[in-house]
Amino acid sequence: MSAYRDFFSWNLLPSEQDFTNAVQGAFDVWSSVDPVSGLDSDLSFVSYFSSNVQGILAGGSNIVGA
Repeated sequence: MSAYRDFFSWNLLPSEQDFTNAVQGAFDVWSSVDPVSGLDSDLSFVSYFSSNVQGILAGGSNIVGA
């Protein structure tokens, strides 16, 4: 997870645990019941943090698919 965290520029670098918790929390909302509509979802996410980080810092298209 630190490789993905380090892909960004930070004024204050979060700990790896804090960053992991933030990423997990961002995905958790997609698998919970919407508090306004009451609709739920069958979406689920699996953490696979050992995969390589892919991205483009200056914008543009990423042909690697990430």
